[in-house]
Amino acid sequence: MSWKIVSKIAEAIKVAGPPIRIVIELEEIPIINHKIALEALEALITYSSKVAPYITAVVPREMVVEIAKLPWVKRVWDDPVMELMEIVEPMAATTVSLIESAKQIGIDVAKSRGYTGKGVPVGLVDSGVNKIHPMLEGKVIAGKHFAGSDPGDRNGHGTWCASCVAGNRWESPVGTLEGIASGAVIINAKAFEGSRASASTLMAALEWACEAGAVIVSNSWGGKEPYEPLEDLINRLITTYRVIMVFSAGNRGPGSGTVGYPGGYTKVVGVGSIAVKVPEPNSITTFSSRGPNAWGDIKPDIMAPGGNASPDECIYAAGLNGGVACYRGTSMAAPHITGCLAILIEVGYPDPVDVLYSTALDIDVSGKDNNSGFGVVDMDKATSILPKHILTIDTTLGGTTEPTPASYEYDYGATATVRAIPESGYRFIHWILDGVTRTENPISFTMDRNYSLTANFEAIPIPTHTISVDSEPQGVTFLIDTMEQTTPFVATLDEGTYTVAMPEKVWIGGSEYKFIQWKDGSTNPTRYVELTKDVSIKAMYSVIVPTGIITISTTPVEGEIFIDGESVGIGEYSERIKIGTYTVSFGDVEGYLTPEPQSAVVKESEETNVIGIYNVKPPFELWWDALVDILEKLGLPIPPKPFFPPWPPPFLEQG
Repeated sequence: MSWKIVSKIAEAIKVAGPPIRIVIELEEIPIINHKIALEALEALITYSSKVAPYITAVVPREMVVEIAKLPWVKRVWDDPVMELMEIVEPMAATTVSLIESAKQIGIDVAKSRGYTGKGVPVGLVDSGVNKIHPMLEGKVIAGKHFAGSDPGDRNGHGTWCASCVAGNRWESPVGTLEGIASGAVIINAKAFEGSRASASTLMAALEWACEAGAVIVSNSWGGKEPYEPLEDLINRLITTYRVIMVFSAGNRGPGSGTVGYPGGYTKVVGVGSIAVKVPEPNSITTFSSRGPNAWGDIKPDIMAPGGNASPDECIYAAGLNGGVACYRGTSMAAPHITGCLAILIEVGYPDPVDVLYSTALDIDVSGKDNNSGFGVVDMDKATSILPKHILTIDTTLGGTTEPTPASYEYDYGATATVRAIPESGYRFIHWILDGVTRTENPISFTMDRNYSLTANFEAIPIPTHTISVDSEPQGVTFLIDTMEQTTPFVATLDEGTYTVAMPEKVWIGGSEYKFIQWKDGSTNPTRYVELTKDVSIKAMYSVIVPTGIITISTTPVEGEIFIDGESVGIGEYSERIKIGTYTVSFGDVEGYLTPEPQSAVVKESEETNVIGIYNVKPPFELWWDALVDILEKLGLPIPPKPFFPPWPPPFLEQG
């Protein structure tokens, strides 16, 4: 199974040492059984993805091979270290503020048009956020630490980037500062306590930020080499959550092929750096990493202000302890782009990344190139294009719309008008426009974003009336259509024609009755009722013959039962019969004396009980029966039956 283990881990486990952190790639998304099996091999699980087949664990070195032997383990990876990508140096000769860097890329124009990225949730995977800084008060809507003891920032990098993305307007010691998308909010996923973090820690932070609702995730960190588990996770997060992943390209320029990772991955937005002032605006900074990436693709994708190193230039934004900090690096360029994308999402572009690229200012070779990607972001141009928005129309049962239910494309700012048309027997109730109820018909609204519109209809209520069905006597079970009911019956039913069927005969209170007629003179027990108004009908019955119940049983053996000489059963009989006096007799049972016949009086609506008791024949009787049997077989005359004393004798009965 050694082929499953990457070389770095294979070499590390050859040497004795403390437990080692590994990333375990499975054949499928992790489930609880996988975790239980790994824990049985002394693995301390620190991260388990919900969207990708990876589990991170700290394990004894001697257990790595055992883990690789598990049939559902596909690969055992190392857990490389990633770094924050700012260049930290003494104060540069040239300083600029966020206001200046924002103006360079047209943010002032976008804001003059009313765009601030209002309400757009932005994930920030960094060193944490100082959320009580004046630029960040009220900005952090969720926070979780994957490094350190809390989501706070003791490095400064995360606070700088957060203020760049979404910082409030603030009169700082160095002048006015304001974030690129000052209306956006931050989801703080702290993954760095210092400037370094493991790939698995960053994977956990990325996944949580997406789960927490981020639509863009800003990342100003990376490594020199591609790392397959991290790329796989990022791609799955993009697909699962439809999130935009922004990464700095790296600070190892100006050489070719120096782009870092994840910034060099194909599906992320890789951001390079340009100068704000020196040596001149929009010049590619010396440190900005260049493409191509490891697969020959052009990288970076887009450029934004990040300061410079030669000549010196840094950008002021929020710092620790409520102050300011002046940084340079592609770390600074990435949050500029993140803020721009938040604004484009607010504008309502279906594909904000495409707008970002297609409106960029080309500053190098025509078209996308490995020095500057598509060029410098141009938010003046990006927010001047009228986006297309989609209106999706749907209906409930009972109607249609004009235009008919489907998806339609509108220019930004266009007026959409839709009319609800109910079908026969239905009426329009209201619209649901993106979860909001509207009642006007037709409905009109401005297409400033994508909308979902549903027309709701309901059946027009049918008039109802009361039907009353009674009988004499009461308690008759009958049918209204297929519904079984019992008189007296009263109900409110929809207007229409109903079939009321009364039984021709019925037992009530121990007597049998037959249908005579309806009270209104109708003689058919089944009738049709036109329920166009309240209706009351009554069925009339007469008693047929008074009856009672006779119940006959034998004990302790089952003997044949006769009523007036006719056999009706063995052992037990119960039936409703006409009232009168009946003779109940019983059949012979071998070895027992036959009970004497009894007279039974059956009364109307009452139960008469008769019990036939079979007593065991006395010994003398048994002797006499045997003698008679022998004499009959021999053809001899049978003498008179002698007198037998009572059995048992009285002295035996007395004990």
